[in-house]
Amino acid sequence: MTLTTGQLKELTKLDKILKLVNKIDLHPRMLWIYIWSEVDDFIVNNSYYVTLVPRESIFEALIEEIAAGMSFGLEGGSEALYDDVRDWLLNAGLIKEIEGESDGDEYA
Repeated sequence: MTLTTGQLKELTKLDKILKLVNKIDLHPRMLWIYIWSEVDDFIVNNSYYVTLVPRESIFEALIEEIAAGMSFGLEGGSEALYDDVRDWLLNAGLIKEIEGESDGDEYA
């Protein structure tokens, strides 16, 4: 099988991403990427929740929680991870559900 031009471009993108990921000092690296991707989705792309603190504060809280023993995993699948991240963000007071329109206090 010969890769198409489009497939070669995707392979090149993946290689660049892996070079960056391999520089991350948090382990397991791919799980951290997945967790932060879910967090970022709540911060940037979610119309049901408002972010109450800057993203740097969320990252700091995440590091502190994991250091204290909290864990996330993929054993329950991606939907369970999404729910776990959402529940943590809500319980930690980092996001809240929007009642009606956003009040404009979102951090991006």
